[in-house]
Amino acid sequence: MPYLNIAPDFKPYYEIHDATDPWDKDTETVFFIHGFAESGQAYYGWIPNLSRKFKLITYDLRGLGRNKPVE
Repeated sequence: MPYLNIAPDFKPYYEIHDATDPWDKDTETVFFIHGFAESGQAYYGWIPNLSRKFKLITYDLRGLGRNKPVE
C-alpha cells in the first residue's frame, strides 16, 4: 500500500488512478481531499469516468481512512 513519509508521526495513505492514454503527455492531475469522517474511498464512484481523462490522486487525511498507525 502506498504511504507518504511526511513526518515520523504521520504516514498518510494515497492512491493514484490513471487510465489515460500513455502517449498523452499533457494530462492534468486532480487531487481529491475528502471531508470530515470520510476517506479517499468517498470518490470511488467518480474514478472510473474521470481517470480516463485525468490522473487522479486520492488522499486520506490525518486520523481518517487507511492511514498507517505510527508506533
